[in-house]
Amino acid sequence: GNARGVDSVADKWARERGLPVSAYDADWKTLGRSAGMARNKEMLVFEKPLMVVAFPGGNGTADMRRQSNIAGVKVWEPFNEAYDAMRARLKGNQ
Repeated sequence: GNARGVDSVADKWARERGLPVSAYDADWKTLGRSAGMARNKEMLVFEKPLMVVAFPGGNGTADMRRQSNIAGVKVWEPFNEAYDAMRARLKGNQ
């Protein structure tokens, strides 16, 4: 995407490593509330990613996960994996 927050952190991280970066702006003015979903689809169609990294987020993140799954693109959720591992460790200590 090209939103504030995690998108800008991911942009900086990729540029520092010499990786290609593409920014996609949502057309909120024309598409209204569906602009984020349209942008997500556009990114999947044009970029054809091998994987999507999903951090905790809101409706836009949930939509990107959903669309990625439908498109057969692997979704990696590093925070969920870390949380699950921590819960398993704590459960084992009981």
